[in-house]
Amino acid sequence: MPNTLAHLGVAGLATRSIITAAGLKWVYIGALIPDLPWMIQRIVRIIIPDINLYDLRLYVIVQSTLFLGLILSIAFASLSKEHNKTFLILSFGCLIHLLLDSLQEKWAGSVILFAPFNWETFSLGLFWPESFPTYALTFFGLFYIIFLFRKGIQEPLNLEVKNLRRRVLFIFMLLVYFILPLFLLSQPLEANSHFVKTLKNVDERPGKYFECDRRSFACRRRHRVERN
Repeated sequence: MPNTLAHLGVAGLATRSIITAAGLKWVYIGALIPDLPWMIQRIVRIIIPDINLYDLRLYVIVQSTLFLGLILSIAFASLSKEHNKTFLILSFGCLIHLLLDSLQEKWAGSVILFAPFNWETFSLGLFWPESFPTYALTFFGLFYIIFLFRKGIQEPLNLEVKNLRRRVLFIFMLLVYFILPLFLLSQPLEANSHFVKTLKNVDERPGKYFECDRRSFACRRRHRVERN
């Protein structure tokens, strides 16, 4: 998927073109929401090394959908004085993030836009990670952040944290965000999202097609040391 710089730049340009007074901090938060589950996943794997990786992947797949992104957007927006406007900014950021992801060809990493009604992955696959569009989006994002850095720092978040009802709503929606995926794991499994169903059925998977994310790797020669 396009990197964080690309997402921040595109989200900033797109969101502020429609919502001209959108605060950059909220724009950037919205652009990062779909990636939060993947970031948390890495921490979980360190803290709980014996966790079932297939179930963890299903959990993260659910959390990274637009549906769960909107739930987390409600949670964050509840702490803002302009909660309706902030929700629009955050939700639009989630949508832009996922649409941008869908433009890039990524094995076993397509996005899910229409959950919980449809769990099929969506991908346009217009360019590869190491192609010119990816680099162009990255440099654009870097330029955008640097150009608006001072403005982004100076703009306040306008939080409303003293309101009890807002705090209760924040905690409730946060709990929904983390608990609801536990009841939806079967949906991406049946849809074979990220080929988890294929890989999980160990006895039946030989000869079946699957994809996995491409990773950089190094080959090392193993030398056998013989002692006389």
